[in-house]
Amino acid sequence: MVQGGSASTRAASAREPVRRKLVQRHDLPPRVRHMLTGLLGLCTRSLADSMGAALDEFEHELLRQAAKARTIEQSRRCFDTLREFKRTRGEAVPRFLVAIEDGLARFDESGHPQHAEPPQGSARQTAELSLVETSDLEESLVLQEMVMKSDVRQSLTLHDLGHRFGVLAEQPAFDAESVPLGPSRVAAALRDVGAGMNVPPEHRALFYRAYDRVALSEAGTFYAALNSFLAEHRILRNLRVHSPSRPKSKSGDRVGEAAESRNEATSISSGGVWAARGSSEGHDTDMFTTLRELLAGRRQMSGSPAAARDGSGYVPSAEDVQAVLGKLQARPGAARYTVAQLKQDLLNQLRQRAPAGQRAQLNSEDSDTIDLVGMLFECITKNTPAAGNTQAMLTKLHVPLLRVALQDKNFFTQQAHPARLLLNAIAETGIHWIDDSEGEADPALLKKMHVVIERLNSEFNGDLSLIERMFGDLSQHMQTLKHKAEMAERRLVDASKGREKLALARETASNAIAELVSAGKPGRLLRTMLEQAWTDVLALTLLRQGENSAAYSEQLAVAGQLIAAGSPSSVSEKPPHTELRQQVEKALGQVGYHHDEIQLVVRRLLAPAEVANEDNPATQTDIAIRLKSKSHLGEVAGEEKPLRAAELRKASMKLSDEEIQLLEHLKTIPFGTWFEFATNQQGDRVRRKLSWFSTVTGRCLFVNQRGARVQDRTLEQLARDIVRGQANIAEPEHESLVDRAWNAIVASLKQLTGQAANARPIPA
Repeated sequence: MVQGGSASTRAASAREPVRRKLVQRHDLPPRVRHMLTGLLGLCTRSLADSMGAALDEFEHELLRQAAKARTIEQSRRCFDTLREFKRTRGEAVPRFLVAIEDGLARFDESGHPQHAEPPQGSARQTAELSLVETSDLEESLVLQEMVMKSDVRQSLTLHDLGHRFGVLAEQPAFDAESVPLGPSRVAAALRDVGAGMNVPPEHRALFYRAYDRVALSEAGTFYAALNSFLAEHRILRNLRVHSPSRPKSKSGDRVGEAAESRNEATSISSGGVWAARGSSEGHDTDMFTTLRELLAGRRQMSGSPAAARDGSGYVPSAEDVQAVLGKLQARPGAARYTVAQLKQDLLNQLRQRAPAGQRAQLNSEDSDTIDLVGMLFECITKNTPAAGNTQAMLTKLHVPLLRVALQDKNFFTQQAHPARLLLNAIAETGIHWIDDSEGEADPALLKKMHVVIERLNSEFNGDLSLIERMFGDLSQHMQTLKHKAEMAERRLVDASKGREKLALARETASNAIAELVSAGKPGRLLRTMLEQAWTDVLALTLLRQGENSAAYSEQLAVAGQLIAAGSPSSVSEKPPHTELRQQVEKALGQVGYHHDEIQLVVRRLLAPAEVANEDNPATQTDIAIRLKSKSHLGEVAGEEKPLRAAELRKASMKLSDEEIQLLEHLKTIPFGTWFEFATNQQGDRVRRKLSWFSTVTGRCLFVNQRGARVQDRTLEQLARDIVRGQANIAEPEHESLVDRAWNAIVASLKQLTGQAANARPIPA
């Protein structure tokens, strides 16, 4: 296990990066530097107090761990850490605050090395072959889980804080991971403090958990104070990212809020910082009017003009339409309707409200609105699996979202409209997380989706704040699932890399044993022992020490001595040295053999006189069978044994020129690329992510959206599948599913009406 007080750790501490202070940022406008200095002053006392409380909790936790330790060694390690912790405790708070200030001073620098992941091919990743340190992995996972929980708990305040820092940095809004003083940056500073502790990694993980319990779990007030400070200093003072959109009748308030946001931008720009336009935009009548014109053109081209309306007909008010839709929304059967059927049912219900002798008819704007919503759902449904859960869930959204579109035409023109965001979240979650899975869908996620939809149908009455809450609730749940998927995928990649290293080490060891066996021609039992157990010994030595190490040479020499000792002349002349027997016993114990198994093999090979005195000695055949039945080092029961590189080369396909060219291209694509694979002859496809592939064997690791392993294949097989049309690289999706659906609808309407050249552009 890696010790925190190793020479390498002390050397690394001596090469710490140069820290920046806010006073050194002379390139920043005075107003921005003043804001950052004010934030640092606001948070310094709070962060210092939180670190002090965490240090106290860590000290108490070490005492608790020492008291309940099961062995003297575990207790001793806790007290050693406690002594070292008390010696260096005074450095923790200053180190923490310096790292916090450094992150704040670099708030506008992307890719800050302090927070970046180790690059591919770095010394840390390309070190000698070694087994994965469980403690190091635990330390990273503890911090990741801590950040994930805090991101979810403080998602709204971090979202607002990200917008305000985006204004200060003259950049788009920061995501939660990039927000200065956010949980990710606090965790980076926390890890910096842990790196300065001369303690084992598992105890640093205890320290991180202590900080999470006493500080981050109560960070809501801290982030609210940061938002309040920036708002008080006119940084997006009236930001309403999470507030419900105002109805059309209050458009004057929208104009006032947008104007105030522009005033804030102008004020900050005078200090040299560009600010984004206000977050609230007015209703764009022209865009919706163009949509209606395109829809009318389609009707005319298809020979189905809009229904005629006369002055004697009954045109219900918006309140009447909403009242009828409210009743349909509460009726369970309405969830099975298409939007077209829903429109007809709406008219049937409105006839009961019409005065005697008058026919109920919708005004043209409401009629077009319903038709456009119907086209949207139809387009989205075409992208969902026919036999899955997604289509059923989407039909239950017809009535609530139709009510939204009728009262707020921004639904058609604003990408960030709450109803559009919720519709997109449900559709994409259903497609990628529920219907695109092996076996049963995640019951917890399926339940969460049904709860959101049922609450929407039972509680929605026109207030968009409910939709925003449902979207936030679902988003938090999905964020948690995504973090779990990332951690599961990371473990799979690490395990695949470990199996790859082990397979290569085993191949090298097998080749070395084969040469010795070929030259020495040992007996059956000794040969089986060398090819089974001693191959594991050599492979483990290769992983730990390397092929050019003295330890590996010694183990090879022991194999040669065993062959020499097993020859008839050697056995008859004198018994083997005690040192050789001890070496064999120690090595076999390191690869998982029990004491009784080791003695059985050693006595039969190296001390036949002892075996002769036993009443019922095991025969060489019995022992050889036991050796062959024992699992190799690193093998897991039930798992497919990985093919060695030689076996893969032997089984390699004869590729065509096109497949060879594609194979070379596949070797250059980055990990994380998504592929689509055909699942049947009907053309249905599933998305799979290429998480990792071996540059030696070509073996690939594919995972699904949940981060679970789904299929193993080689790059050669992948190249052949792509050439045959059974797989393809998925195009990256830069737009949401709803946005793509609107783009497709607009393009289709323009094509039918011949307005592609002169129609006004409509952002989806």
